[in-house]
Amino acid sequence: PGFDQVDGFVETWYDQSGNGNNAVQATAANQPKIVSAGTLLNELDFDGTEDIALATGSFSLTQAYTTFSVSHTDDASTAQGVWSTASSITGAFNAVSLFRNDDGFAVNSGTTITTAGTIDYVADRTYLQTNVVNGASSSIFVDGATGVTGNAGSTNPSGILILGFYRAGGGNQNLDGGIKELIIYDSDQTSTRSALETNIAAEYGITLS
Repeated sequence: PGFDQVDGFVETWYDQSGNGNNAVQATAANQPKIVSAGTLLNELDFDGTEDIALATGSFSLTQAYTTFSVSHTDDASTAQGVWSTASSITGAFNAVSLFRNDDGFAVNSGTTITTAGTIDYVADRTYLQTNVVNGASSSIFVDGATGVTGNAGSTNPSGILILGFYRAGGGNQNLDGGIKELIIYDSDQTSTRSALETNIAAEYGITLS
């Protein structure tokens, strides 16, 4: 018997919070993959070219906010978005979490902070990135370790939530890699961060630092 070579693509990634922020991509050519050659990937797999997923309706956060993402990149040489917010898919980001081409994890909510030189990333390794964004008192943690603290800006994310993509300077920065989990809190979760990271790491087999 022949091996099932069917690929499967995601039109809707359902929001488990009950807030209805389902990530929808109706255009077939732009849909991330979840099954490759008949194998379930257990992630949204983006091709680095045109795959993006959008949250429907309006989306906004007020600082302080906290995000936990489980993701990887297949290409460590270019800047690639994990998630971003913008007024539209063709609009420049107003907030973004990304793999930067300086080998650092980064978040920008008006100003960029990056872990480059403290915690660098490599291709094809899954990471848990935690962003606590609170203006000048912002931090990025990677696999539980402090990567950087500093000023990530005072912009409040708004518009639509975009997975696997951000737009800056007229150019698109598509993720070539995968997203397994994205959890967003409209609050500062510093006091519960370690416990949440322990639970997320156990789910995805990530070793915390």
